[in-house]
This record gives sequence, structure tokens and C-alpha cells, in this order.
Amino acid sequence: MKVAQIIADKQGNVIKLEHNQFYSTNRHEAVELRITIEAYGTAHKEELIAALEEEGFRPKQTHTSM
Repeated sequence: MKVAQIIADKQGNVIKLEHNQFYSTNRHEAVELRITIEAYGTAHKEELIAALEEEGFRPKQTHTSM
């Protein structure tokens, strides 16, 4: 819920969300979220990533669609 709120606060749009609770051997320590986000340009994408990082998340961009 926190991740979705950060994205919403920055006017991002979640298109798709995948949750993997087996990312870590300790499911209470870490999970993997694969999120497809609609951003309005490169600057907006970077703003979304920075906002997630500021809240302690470690976002990793896997690819971009145009």
C-alpha cells in the first residue's frame, strides 16, 4: 500500500503489479514487487524512482516502453 501511495502522490499510474514473496528466504524481511508504471516522460520517471528511494525502497528499472 505504501508503494502505491508514493506513486499516486507523484501522479504516477500503476498499470501492472506482480508480487513475489519468495524473493528472500525471510519473507518478513523482503519481497519483490514488479510494477509497470506509466510516467509522463523521463523527468517524471526519475521523480517516481527518487520518491521510492527516499522512502527506503530499492527500485530497479528493467526496461522502458515508448
